[in-house]
Amino acid sequence: MGQSEREVEMQSEDGWTIVGTLSMPEDVREGEELPGVLLLHSSGHDQETFNKHYAIPGLAQTFAGKRIVSLRIDWRGRGKSMGGQEFHSFNSEQRAKIKLDVETAINFLASEENVDSNRIAIVAEEVSADAAVLGAMQNSRIKLFAFLSGRLSQKAKDYLSEESIPVVCVVSSDDRPGLADMTEVYSRSKHPHSDISVHRNAGIGTTMFYLWRHRFPDAKPMDEQIAEKVSDYLRALGSKSEVSFVTEDGWTIYGDLSLPPAQTKKLSGVVLLHTALSDRYVYHDLSAALVRKGMAVLSIDWRGRGKSLTKGKYSELTQEERERGYLDAKGAINYLSSQPFMNPNRLAVLGTDRGALHALNVVLNDARVKALVILTVIFTPSQKESIGTLNIPVLYIASQGIENVARDLTDAYHLSKNVGSELAMFPGSALGYQLLEANETVQSKIVEWLNAQMQQTATATAESL
Repeated sequence: MGQSEREVEMQSEDGWTIVGTLSMPEDVREGEELPGVLLLHSSGHDQETFNKHYAIPGLAQTFAGKRIVSLRIDWRGRGKSMGGQEFHSFNSEQRAKIKLDVETAINFLASEENVDSNRIAIVAEEVSADAAVLGAMQNSRIKLFAFLSGRLSQKAKDYLSEESIPVVCVVSSDDRPGLADMTEVYSRSKHPHSDISVHRNAGIGTTMFYLWRHRFPDAKPMDEQIAEKVSDYLRALGSKSEVSFVTEDGWTIYGDLSLPPAQTKKLSGVVLLHTALSDRYVYHDLSAALVRKGMAVLSIDWRGRGKSLTKGKYSELTQEERERGYLDAKGAINYLSSQPFMNPNRLAVLGTDRGALHALNVVLNDARVKALVILTVIFTPSQKESIGTLNIPVLYIASQGIENVARDLTDAYHLSKNVGSELAMFPGSALGYQLLEANETVQSKIVEWLNAQMQQTATATAESL
């Protein structure tokens, strides 16, 4: 499998020009989003340590063969990012700023059209391991770290022990500082997919790749083993691609279709509907969490928002046109249920505020939808009346601090509790999708509830056969 490469430049927060190389598999389809890997060299190397050398492929080429996009950079003071001062003349304050280069590179890689920004890993050599962790700290887009003879500060070690993120550590017994750091990081990691490989007298950093190939010519190369572990983990998080469909009244609606890894069974699916002032991207983390539970997710930009601007922006539409947004929800259900990997009778819809009203309007007459989630909305009397006719369970989510919303969702719950509905009231005054940001238990509640409903539906379907 081939690849294409191009040199890229980016500016760090403090104005340093960082030069790198972006490697992309050649057969990427339009709208397809692949996992990404950031490659960080050691203080004695530059980005070329991840490039092919003679007959030995580099990590960049190996990842491309596994359909992973990679970005290898020269961080400040090295290679083409010299900037007038060589790294080895940096003082400790200047060296600490390498984390800014990592932040910049992550943002650059995540912004690439064919990169799934929710599936990014970092492979770091020696001292760049510390910069990798500090530069990616609290960044939910980073899903795995792989360290080659990694050297880490106490701050980085403590972060990795507190966060549930896998670390893959590879180190040699003759690298005592690296061995001490890698064994500590691995032993403190809480993630079940963390791993460590300790080799005897195998060198330091990417040198281990060459020594391994020389000593064990018949064994799988060490660099391929690392690339395989990283690639397999990122692929297991699922895939995402942009899709579009046309509604029955002529709007072209765009969305993100997120799928779990290939499975033999037909999938359950969830359609996500945003508010009038947001777009599909507010559900970025929720989509990923649902996919990890094995569900397909279609998050759309409904009419007038995001990329769905066929007939104008939402603020320019008439009220009558806005009310027809339920046709976008209907189109999304039709699109998702028509996919060959879907079970068309195991669907759910989630809507926030105005999106919740669109969701309600469409599920009233669609037997394919087996569960509904509503985040913070105010109902009219007629809408409350229609809720009483629902024969599917509804999860109502609201903030205690918004009294009218809390009142309406409580009333709606009492109207539909006989079909297995549930009311979840959270402290504070966050509204709509902001609840997902303000309280991490909201997302887990939604995911676990939807997963339970879809499992129950699957069981009921099997028993009826």
